[in-house]
Amino acid sequence: MQSESEHVEDLQAVINGQRGGRLRMAQLGTRERSELGRSAAFANHHAYQFKLQQEREKELVRVVKQALDDYLPRDKRLTMEP
Repeated sequence: MQSESEHVEDLQAVINGQRGGRLRMAQLGTRERSELGRSAAFANHHAYQFKLQQEREKELVRVVKQALDDYLPRDKRLTMEP
């Protein structure tokens, strides 16, 4: 019979806690954990509204990127960045 560690590709991830989830949460502040929990609860209870919200956010990002490209083309932006 094989042990649990033989079934896992990354033993260190398991040691850190379920692929690093617990470790990641331990590194977050209380406000960040609260925001993640609030978002997860909203997504769980209001799936349709959450999907619409994500689509609006993606559209907003697309519009902002397009406005930046219209104002200053991407090739010129790259030369200005340090």
